[in-house]
Amino acid sequence: MILLDDSLEHRLGKIVEYGNRVLRVVYNKDTEPIKLITVYFDRKMKGKI
Repeated sequence: MILLDDSLEHRLGKIVEYGNRVLRVVYNKDTEPIKLITVYFDRKMKGKI
């Protein structure tokens, strides 16, 4: 089951200090202040960005 929520955004960033691992941040862009949903190192994205 896949739930789509237009208020959620995903951002990716390479963290050089951790061996170029990719950090994925999911947050709700419609809240003030922004509400973080989850933050984790995405193993599938390593080497792709």
